[in-house]
Order: sequence, then C-alpha cells, then structure tokens
Amino acid sequence: RFSNLNSGECFIDLKNEISSDDLFANVLAASETDGKIYQFPLAVKAIGIIARKSDVGADQYGFTFKQYKEFVKGPCNGKDPLDTTQLIFLETCMRSVQSGMTDGKNANFDNEDFRDLAEYTAQNIIDPAPNNEVIWVEPVDSKSFAPTYNEFFGFPYLIYCYADYISDLRVLGVPTREGKGPTLSVDSSVAISAHTKEKDACITFVNVLLSENIQYDYAYGEGYTPVRKTAFEKYGYDTVDEVNKTYERYKEFYEPEELKEYGYPMHTLDRSVVSDYETMIGYCDSILTSDSALDMIVKEEIPAYFAGQKSLDEVIKIINDRAKTYLNERG
Repeated sequence: RFSNLNSGECFIDLKNEISSDDLFANVLAASETDGKIYQFPLAVKAIGIIARKSDVGADQYGFTFKQYKEFVKGPCNGKDPLDTTQLIFLETCMRSVQSGMTDGKNANFDNEDFRDLAEYTAQNIIDPAPNNEVIWVEPVDSKSFAPTYNEFFGFPYLIYCYADYISDLRVLGVPTREGKGPTLSVDSSVAISAHTKEKDACITFVNVLLSENIQYDYAYGEGYTPVRKTAFEKYGYDTVDEVNKTYERYKEFYEPEELKEYGYPMHTLDRSVVSDYETMIGYCDSILTSDSALDMIVKEEIPAYFAGQKSLDEVIKIINDRAKTYLNERG
C-alpha cells in the first residue's frame, strides 16, 4: 500500500513479466503506476458503501458530493453510512484520490479533488457523539437493510450478512468530486527487488504464488479474494456447498433465531452468488494506497479549517509547505 515504493529504483516492473491470463483485469489495472506494476497483487478485499441497486442510478458505482448528499437525505434517512468524525471522513475519502496528489516525490493538495472534499466535509459532516457500543456482525434481514460503509469485505462476509439478497446489492465508492468507483485493498502482494541477481528465479516464485492451489488457500485460509478467477470461483462454489450442507444438517434441530444466534446458516444459497460477488468487485477501479507521513500532515493541519480558525487556502499552503519539506528530506 506504500505508493512511494512504486518506482524502478526499488522494484522490477512485473506487468509484462507475469501472464495476466485468468487474473482479474480490474485488479491489475488498478495496480498500475504509470503503466507499470511494481507491487503485484495476490489477494484483495473490497472497500465501499453497500447499497441497494434501486437506491442509486442504473450505471452508478460511486458518488459525487451532490449525489452523496441526496443519498444520505433519501435512502439513508439522514444517517451517513460512514458515520464518523470529520477527520476520519476526510481521510477515508481522500484515499480514493490521493494518487493524484502525490507521486512519492512531489505532493500538491491545491487541487479540486482535495478542495471539494474539504469543503463538503466542513459543511456536511458533524462529529457524532462518542459511542462505546459493541457492534456485532450478524445476518441482516432484507427488510431492515440500511446502506453501510464497509472496509475490507470479502465473499464470506457478504454471504453471511446478506445471503438472501446479494443480487440486489451494489458496492459503491465513497464520495469524490468525480464519483469514483469502489476501492480495493491489497491484502497480499509481491515485488522483486530492482537489484536482484536472480530475476528469473524470483519470477518463477511469483508464478507459484499465483498458481491455483496457492490462490485457493488465500481465499480459504484468510477470506481474501484471490486475483486468479478460477481459484476464487472454486473457493466460492465450495463455500456455498459447505453452507448448504451445514444448513441441511441443523435446520431440523434449531429455530431460525437459534440458527442466527449460533452463527449457523439460516437458509441455503444459490451458486449464482459467486458470479454476483464477482460482478460487484469488478467495478472496483482503484487500489488503496497511502503515505502515512503525508496523511499525518493533513490530519494535523485540516482541523484549523474545520474549526473556522484558518481559511482553506491558508491550510493548503501549510500542508504543501510541510509536504515539500518532508519529501525533500526523505529524498
């Protein structure tokens, strides 16, 4: 996730070294930096807002700030799906556009993406009251469904929480100026040092990690979505079959509420949920990247704007000056 490592000085470009056959094309495309892949993704999860298809446009996979404001007022009944502080809201949404603000060597936050996000956050996001309530992950009845922001969800989470109406759902990106689609979190990746003397052996090892057996283990052992499509589909069908067998085993002994309480499946699943999930993550068009030092600079300076102590122009100038100093010192 560290974008400042994406350069030929650190790693070999693997785009043309590794076959893309049977790999999720959108994951590879999102992993590119200037047309090159330095950190090759092995397994991912999705990040976004889970909503009903009927609550958004037919071809909508993200939100402009205007669309998001209407979405919160309408389908969400006034409750923001992110339900968080101004600072975390800005940080969360900034991840989707941060790659346009820094290339690891230079940074500039004086742009429309950052300005519009900061202004929307200041005008529309109110810090919620402290809440120490423990939230349990459990199946959500279709009648009580509400749009929800979720970080790092995979196939097991989706079929556990929304098993009976996955085909009615869509994952959308957090609000941005252009309405970008949902984001991918790379939970495992591999890179080859630019200074290696054993390039061919390293590439062979990368291909081992991309083999169907190893890719299946990423899904079965960790709940990730492997980048190899056939491995995911095999895992998905095996998981559906396992869920259905478990339900058939326990349905005679427990009432529906007891099944829910004990964490057992509450009904059978159709195998079509595998392709439904593939369709959902197929619209993820960016990779979560970050530069923790730049993130910290923004988080330290932007509260002065939110509190009305400084103008946005003043805060952006300070952020850019600090970012320039930091990047120059880092080299």
